[in-house]
Amino acid sequence: VADDEKAKLLLFPFISGGMLAVAAWCKPFANTQAEILDFLEMSLLSFRFVLFSAVCMLLIFNPSPEATYAVAGTLALLLAGICAYFGLHVLVQILRTTADESSEEEDFETP
Repeated sequence: VADDEKAKLLLFPFISGGMLAVAAWCKPFANTQAEILDFLEMSLLSFRFVLFSAVCMLLIFNPSPEATYAVAGTLALLLAGICAYFGLHVLVQILRTTADESSEEEDFETP
């Protein structure tokens, strides 16, 4: 598609942005649980777009090591935040399921 190597690098963020746009438009998951799967998918697709764009920028412009470390640290913190958010929702879902099961057992035992 592109002859220049730098132009080929720009295809990755472009494709990633296209996938983000398609997912935002279609919202493929059900609207249960406050649309949490849609939100997590949008968060992860947005992170992938930012990651590809940042790596492309770093490879094309070849900044100083300090700037590279700053971008890498920012990306690592962003990914850690998204993973912590995902882990929090997994924990909440486990607690909600456990609470529902114990509530059903109490209803079953009550005459």
